[in-house]
Amino acid sequence: MKNGLIHMNELFTVFLTGRMLPGKDEEQVKLALEKLFKIERSKVNAILATPQFVVKRNVDYQTSLKYQSALKAAGVFALIKPVEIDSSPTIKIQSQEVIQEKQQSDQQNSPSEISTSTESSDENVTSSSIEPTDPSSITIAPVGVILVEKHQTPSPKIPDISHLSMAQPGIIISEPKPKAQIIPPKTDHLTLTKVGEPVADQTIKIPLPTPDTSHLDLAPVGVVIIESKPKRSIQAPDISHLTLTKQGDLVADKKPPPPPKIIDISHLSLGD
Repeated sequence: MKNGLIHMNELFTVFLTGRMLPGKDEEQVKLALEKLFKIERSKVNAILATPQFVVKRNVDYQTSLKYQSALKAAGVFALIKPVEIDSSPTIKIQSQEVIQEKQQSDQQNSPSEISTSTESSDENVTSSSIEPTDPSSITIAPVGVILVEKHQTPSPKIPDISHLSMAQPGIIISEPKPKAQIIPPKTDHLTLTKVGEPVADQTIKIPLPTPDTSHLDLAPVGVVIIESKPKRSIQAPDISHLTLTKQGDLVADKKPPPPPKIIDISHLSLGD
């Protein structure tokens, strides 16, 4: 992991810490770890007493997240750290015999490996050994031993083609579709014009039918054919009730004056 970026081929180590999640009961956490790792209570206590206990080494990032999720569900914190590969190793390689003796002595003194089978929400994680973090239990592998197992890609499934056969060269496998027969339009009623003659002027004049006028005759000269309509007599309106005013008088001002208003003085009396 460089600059916060995760490489596809990068490997990680999953550590189990002795710290429990807030709000988790210690007894319930220990029972969950017993069921998760399928181990005894004494081994669970030993694991929780270790600050950083190795659960799984050299796994990809997705697998490490599954381990972390399973441990979190049990109620404990889990750490994920990338595997640091030293590009310039300075460890002195011992002889094959010394290495074998060292491995045998370590196997006798080291605690038995604990088989784990963690279950995630998506799929079951295969069981693996939990290794202690004690540096004295680390040994050097012999020369040529592959420490990291290569990811085995499944071979592609070959389809069954036993029912197929090969045709001879030159044989057309797909039959051509029959072409639809195009019927040419009829042009026997068409003619060609002379060279230079405009085609647009060749309009056909349709003769108009002659109207039938056998029932009509001519009137003598001077006879009015259309009878004139009688003129209406205009009746004069009755103006006998109207009078003429003098010249200069305003017609609008010739209104009768209103009668004078008589004031009631019956309640008044003359004094002495």
